Amino acid sequence: MRLFLLLFVGFICQVSEAHAPAHKFYVSNTIAQYNPVTKSLEITAKVFTDDLEFALEKAFGEREKIEMGVLSDPNQKDKCHRYFAQHFAFKANGMPMQFMFVGVETDLDLSYVYMEFPNFQPFNALDIRNDMFLELFEEQVNILHLKMAGWNQTLSFDILRPEQVIMR
Repeated sequence: MRLFLLLFVGFICQVSEAHAPAHKFYVSNTIAQYNPVTKSLEITAKVFTDDLEFALEKAFGEREKIEMGVLSDPNQKDKCHRYFAQHFAFKANGMPMQFMFVGVETDLDLSYVYMEFPNFQPFNALDIRNDMFLELFEEQVNILHLKMAGWNQTLSFDILRPEQVIMR
C-alpha cells in the first residue's frame, strides 16, 4: 500500500509540473545614449535570445538557433536587421530616422542588439515606437532609457502604449 501511495503521489507531482505554466518575464531593456564625439545615438537592446528566435521565426517562417558570441551568419543578421527596422523606430520633429544596424552578440540566454542613429540632431519632439515582441506576448514590456547630454528619461512600452512622444 505504501508503494502504491508513493507512486501515486509521484505521478500527481509529475502531472502538476507538466501542466503548470512556466513563470517567465517578458521584458526587454534598451539604452539609447548620445555620443557627442560621433554625434550619434547609440542603441543597445538587451533581449532574451529565445524571444528573439521566436520573433524571427514568426516574422520569417523558420526557426533558427542563435549561437553564443557575435552573430556572423549574414542571413540571421539580415533577419534581425529587418525585424528591428519594423519594430523599433524614431522620428525626430516628425521626420523618420534610419538606424544603422551594427550587429548582435549573444551571451547565454541574452542577446545584445546594437544599432546607431548617425548624425543625431537636437529635437523638439521625438516619436519612439518600440513594439518588439508585442506580437508574441501580451505581457511584453519594453523599457527604454534615453541618455542625452545631462538629460535622462526612462520610458515603458507595452501592448497599450507601443509608441510615445517626448517633447523637449
